[in-house]
Amino acid sequence: MKTKMIVVGLGHAWREHYSKVLHKVDELELIGTVDPAFTSTEVMQGGTHGHFHVQTVGEIPSDFVSAEVMVMVLTPDHYDVLAELAHMGFRNILCEKPLVSRVAEIPEVERLVASGVKLYAMDFYLPKTLGLQVVKGLVTEDDPRYPWLRISEQADFKGMLGEVEGVGVQIVEAGKFCLPDLAGRPYLATDKEIGGMILDLITHACGPLQQAGLLDDWRVLDASLARLNENTTGHLVPVRQVAEVEMYATALLEAGEIPVSLSFGKVPISKGGLWSLQVRGKNGVYYAGLRTGQPSVLIGNDGHVVTFSLTLSTYEFVLREALLYFHGMLSGFDGNLGAFKTSMEVGQAILGKYWERISK
Repeated sequence: MKTKMIVVGLGHAWREHYSKVLHKVDELELIGTVDPAFTSTEVMQGGTHGHFHVQTVGEIPSDFVSAEVMVMVLTPDHYDVLAELAHMGFRNILCEKPLVSRVAEIPEVERLVASGVKLYAMDFYLPKTLGLQVVKGLVTEDDPRYPWLRISEQADFKGMLGEVEGVGVQIVEAGKFCLPDLAGRPYLATDKEIGGMILDLITHACGPLQQAGLLDDWRVLDASLARLNENTTGHLVPVRQVAEVEMYATALLEAGEIPVSLSFGKVPISKGGLWSLQVRGKNGVYYAGLRTGQPSVLIGNDGHVVTFSLTLSTYEFVLREALLYFHGMLSGFDGNLGAFKTSMEVGQAILGKYWERISK
């Protein structure tokens, strides 16, 4: 029997990504949509077909409200929507990153979870590091996600990498991912409450590390923040006032007695960008591209190479993993909530370290 799904928010993420892979997930049936920006006719003309389309969550027909229905939240701001859905009786909710936009909302989300709501925090960077979890021995052949990974050959992956001695993550969004993106989402550069790169990108940077067990006993040693001098255009200048919105951040962490280097944000450079994760071990190096479809690579110091590549898109991965989670088929998996919470804590510590440094 198919799992019924409702989508709240039919913006860019739905139109450009999830709507295009939904047909590949036979286990899902779209029954309705919610978005005040579109009429029912416009939704149908756009190719999305369910049993209903309404303007607000409160208008969802009672016949379709059920604890078994899966709800995907793709709105710009999330907590109020999550709370309303939970109050109505929905219990399986997957939500686009960031799960919440305000630190004060994190305890509220924890209360929702404690009340019986299953939340899945969506982040399409996390599937790209499934290979790293295999290398670390955290995902094994009995995991239902293991077949989603194509591995060039079997080997002693943990032995090839060896003891981890350093980690680096770079998410440098240039070209169309900077100024053109900000033109479409100006709040990222202008709204201190729900904007900034700490909120927008920190789960991309830290979520994969948390899931791979590479952020144990962490602390922030140093941090820097920069902003655009003209809000949504111009060049990078140091952040000097608390009200200014950071567009680029760097941080040096110590985690488990090894260095972890982070750099992430939007840079006003006309082309290109860098999205990568590197884990240097005593016996080899693991490298993953975090945005493109290129495979992850484990290279031993002896030149031995093993590649890891997904057999499905990251968006299909998200839908399928959420289904497994909601159906209780992923033992020990928390719906990415730990990755989200740790990432937010690191982000707040980066802000705190920066203001501590420049106030001296």
